[in-house]
Amino acid sequence: MLAIFIKYGTVLKTVTMKIIYNSAEEVRKNISTDKTIIFVGGCFDLLHIAHIHLLENAASLGDILVVGVLSDTYIKSYKSLKRPIIQQKYRAETVAALRCVNYVLLCEESTSDDKILSVLNPSIIVFGKESKYSEKIVIREKRINKNFPHIHIVYQERFNDESVSTSGIIERILQSEK
Repeated sequence: MLAIFIKYGTVLKTVTMKIIYNSAEEVRKNISTDKTIIFVGGCFDLLHIAHIHLLENAASLGDILVVGVLSDTYIKSYKSLKRPIIQQKYRAETVAALRCVNYVLLCEESTSDDKILSVLNPSIIVFGKESKYSEKIVIREKRINKNFPHIHIVYQERFNDESVSTSGIIERILQSEK
């Protein structure tokens, strides 16, 4: 944590900034072993209400919420060369600013990568339920269950309004410009 003092008129306010970590080892050494760690990963590009619901729900499942924010390079490799819209530094800082988030880890690989999971050793990993990737989800779940049988996997239902997604927001912005 980094404390910053900001002057608003005659009032001096302390703003606490969370550190953005670049390795799972750095995160892990800051968390007491008696705490229940919840891990969530994602792009978090154009943060919106569905992201907030996912993170708040995940935080309610344990003591410490660690959020893995995927790097720009990783996102480009599986989404599009035009994504992300927001640079990784700013996406990570935005997620870290949320009250429900305890730690942010900038990830150069999948947030379900065996190395990350073995170091963080979360009790629970939360994924958004994505029907369009169902085959990949089954493969990922089998691998995690085999390699980390102690990790409980929770799938959170998608936010009930499909128009609330980063891709949907981008599409609406593009359509409004026509």
